[in-house]
Amino acid sequence: MKIEISIISILFCLCNVIIAQNSENKKIKKNLLFLEIGGSGGYGSVNYEYLVKKNNKLKLSTRIGISSYRLTDYTNELNPDLVIPIAVNTYYGSKNNIDLGIGQTFTSIVYADNENYQPKRRIQFNTNLFIGYRYQSETGFLFKIGYAPIIENQKMFRHWASLTLGYNF
Repeated sequence: MKIEISIISILFCLCNVIIAQNSENKKIKKNLLFLEIGGSGGYGSVNYEYLVKKNNKLKLSTRIGISSYRLTDYTNELNPDLVIPIAVNTYYGSKNNIDLGIGQTFTSIVYADNENYQPKRRIQFNTNLFIGYRYQSETGFLFKIGYAPIIENQKMFRHWASLTLGYNF
Protein backbone atom coordinates (compact mmCIF):
# COMPACT_ATOMS: atom_id res chain seq x y z
CA MET A 1 0.00 0.00 0.00
CA LYS A 2 2.79 2.42 0.86
CA ILE A 3 4.57 1.71 -2.43
CA GLU A 4 1.41 2.51 -4.40
CA ILE A 5 1.01 5.82 -2.55
CA SER A 6 4.62 6.74 -3.31
CA ILE A 7 4.28 5.86 -6.99
CA ILE A 8 1.10 7.94 -7.24
CA SER A 9 2.91 10.87 -5.57
CA ILE A 10 5.80 10.66 -8.06
CA LEU A 11 3.39 10.53 -10.99
CA PHE A 12 1.50 13.52 -9.56
CA CYS A 13 4.73 15.54 -9.52
CA LEU A 14 5.62 14.52 -13.08
CA CYS A 15 2.12 15.23 -14.42
CA ASN A 16 2.27 18.76 -13.07
CA VAL A 17 5.44 19.40 -15.09
CA ILE A 18 3.87 18.07 -18.31
CA ILE A 19 0.62 20.01 -17.88
CA ALA A 20 2.52 23.19 -17.05
CA GLN A 21 4.23 23.21 -20.44
CA ASN A 22 0.90 24.02 -22.09
CA SER A 23 -0.61 26.40 -19.54
CA GLU A 24 2.35 28.17 -17.97
CA ASN A 25 1.89 31.86 -17.24
CA LYS A 26 5.03 33.65 -18.46
CA LYS A 27 4.98 36.16 -15.56
CA ILE A 28 5.14 33.51 -12.81
CA LYS A 29 8.24 31.38 -12.43
CA LYS A 30 6.93 27.92 -11.56
CA ASN A 31 10.07 25.76 -11.54
CA LEU A 32 12.67 25.65 -8.80
CA LEU A 33 15.94 23.73 -8.42
CA PHE A 34 17.59 23.73 -5.01
CA LEU A 35 20.15 22.12 -2.76
CA GLU A 36 18.99 21.27 0.74
CA ILE A 37 21.33 20.57 3.62
CA GLY A 38 19.57 18.53 6.29
CA GLY A 39 15.83 18.23 5.99
CA SER A 40 13.80 15.45 4.41
CA GLY A 41 16.62 14.26 2.13
CA GLY A 42 19.00 13.45 4.97
CA TYR A 43 22.41 15.12 5.08
CA GLY A 44 21.98 16.77 1.69
CA SER A 45 19.79 16.49 -1.40
CA VAL A 46 19.15 17.93 -4.86
CA ASN A 47 15.50 18.85 -5.38
CA TYR A 48 12.98 20.04 -7.95
CA GLU A 49 9.87 21.99 -6.95
CA TYR A 50 6.91 22.97 -9.10
CA LEU A 51 4.42 25.75 -8.27
CA VAL A 52 0.99 24.15 -8.70
CA LYS A 53 -1.27 27.04 -7.66
CA LYS A 54 -0.93 30.69 -6.68
CA ASN A 55 -3.74 32.69 -5.12
CA ASN A 56 -2.56 36.21 -4.20
CA LYS A 57 0.12 35.58 -1.55
CA LEU A 58 -0.78 31.93 -0.89
CA LYS A 59 1.10 29.33 -2.97
CA LEU A 60 0.97 25.53 -3.27
CA SER A 61 3.86 23.48 -4.66
CA THR A 62 5.07 19.89 -4.99
CA ARG A 63 8.66 18.72 -4.72
CA ILE A 64 10.79 15.66 -5.34
CA GLY A 65 14.46 15.15 -4.57
CA ILE A 66 17.28 12.63 -4.49
CA SER A 67 20.11 11.94 -2.09
CA SER A 68 22.47 9.16 -1.07
CA TYR A 69 24.34 8.36 2.13
CA ARG A 70 26.87 6.05 0.50
CA LEU A 71 27.58 5.14 -3.13
CA THR A 72 29.31 1.84 -2.33
CA ASP A 73 28.30 -0.90 0.09
CA TYR A 74 30.51 -2.54 2.72
CA THR A 75 32.04 -4.81 0.01
CA ASN A 76 33.15 -1.70 -1.96
CA GLU A 77 30.76 -2.51 -4.81
CA LEU A 78 28.69 0.24 -6.43
CA ASN A 79 25.41 -0.14 -4.53
CA PRO A 80 24.15 3.31 -3.49
CA ASP A 81 21.82 4.03 -0.61
CA LEU A 82 18.88 6.03 -1.98
CA VAL A 83 16.83 8.74 -0.28
CA ILE A 84 13.93 10.24 -2.25
CA PRO A 85 11.86 12.94 -0.52
CA ILE A 86 8.44 13.80 -1.96
CA ALA A 87 6.36 16.58 -0.43
CA VAL A 88 3.61 19.15 -0.81
CA ASN A 89 4.42 22.67 0.40
CA THR A 90 2.32 25.72 1.01
CA TYR A 91 3.80 29.12 1.66
CA TYR A 92 2.40 32.57 2.31
CA GLY A 93 3.93 35.94 1.53
CA SER A 94 5.59 37.88 -1.27
CA LYS A 95 9.38 37.77 -0.96
CA ASN A 96 9.37 36.77 2.71
CA ASN A 97 7.22 33.69 3.32
CA ILE A 98 6.21 31.30 6.06
CA ASP A 99 6.63 27.81 4.58
CA LEU A 100 4.82 24.60 5.65
CA GLY A 101 5.29 21.14 4.14
CA ILE A 102 4.39 17.48 4.56
CA GLY A 103 5.41 14.40 2.61
CA GLN A 104 7.06 11.00 2.51
CA THR A 105 10.73 10.11 2.22
CA PHE A 106 11.50 6.80 0.52
CA THR A 107 14.79 5.22 1.67
CA SER A 108 16.55 2.16 0.31
CA ILE A 109 19.58 1.40 2.52
CA VAL A 110 22.10 -1.45 2.04
CA TYR A 111 23.08 -3.54 5.07
CA ALA A 112 24.70 -6.94 5.76
CA ASP A 113 22.28 -9.85 6.05
CA ASN A 114 22.83 -11.59 9.43
CA GLU A 115 22.53 -15.09 7.95
CA ASN A 116 24.89 -15.00 4.98
CA TYR A 117 26.53 -11.54 5.31
CA GLN A 118 25.50 -10.60 1.76
CA PRO A 119 24.34 -7.08 0.89
CA LYS A 120 20.60 -6.67 1.38
CA ARG A 121 18.30 -3.63 1.04
CA ARG A 122 15.98 -2.27 3.68
CA ILE A 123 13.18 -0.15 2.22
CA GLN A 124 11.37 2.35 4.45
CA PHE A 125 8.85 5.14 4.16
CA ASN A 126 9.25 8.03 6.58
CA THR A 127 6.95 11.01 7.03
CA ASN A 128 8.66 14.38 6.61
CA LEU A 129 7.40 17.72 7.92
CA PHE A 130 8.65 21.28 7.48
CA ILE A 131 8.00 24.68 9.04
CA GLY A 132 10.24 27.60 8.34
CA TYR A 133 11.15 30.86 6.67
CA ARG A 134 11.43 31.19 2.89
CA TYR A 135 12.96 34.13 1.00
CA GLN A 136 12.27 34.04 -2.74
CA SER A 137 13.38 37.06 -4.76
CA GLU A 138 12.00 38.21 -8.10
CA THR A 139 15.41 37.51 -9.69
CA GLY A 140 15.01 33.82 -8.88
CA PHE A 141 17.20 33.39 -5.78
CA LEU A 142 15.75 31.16 -3.04
CA PHE A 143 16.82 30.81 0.58
CA LYS A 144 14.99 28.65 3.15
CA ILE A 145 15.72 27.74 6.73
CA GLY A 146 13.54 25.75 9.06
CA TYR A 147 12.69 22.88 11.32
CA ALA A 148 12.25 19.61 9.37
CA PRO A 149 11.47 16.63 11.63
CA ILE A 150 11.23 13.12 10.21
CA ILE A 151 9.05 10.35 11.61
CA GLU A 152 11.07 7.21 10.82
CA ASN A 153 9.05 4.05 10.12
CA GLN A 154 6.04 6.02 11.34
CA LYS A 155 7.32 5.40 14.90
CA MET A 156 10.49 7.30 15.84
CA PHE A 157 10.52 11.13 15.81
CA ARG A 158 13.86 12.63 14.63
CA HIS A 159 14.64 16.34 14.90
CA TRP A 160 16.27 17.85 11.79
CA ALA A 161 17.08 21.35 10.65
CA SER A 162 17.09 22.42 7.01
CA LEU A 163 19.06 25.00 5.02
CA THR A 164 18.17 25.51 1.35
CA LEU A 165 19.68 27.50 -1.52
CA GLY A 166 18.17 27.47 -4.98
CA TYR A 167 17.12 29.18 -8.16
CA ASN A 168 13.60 29.76 -9.51
CA PHE A 169 13.03 29.76 -13.28
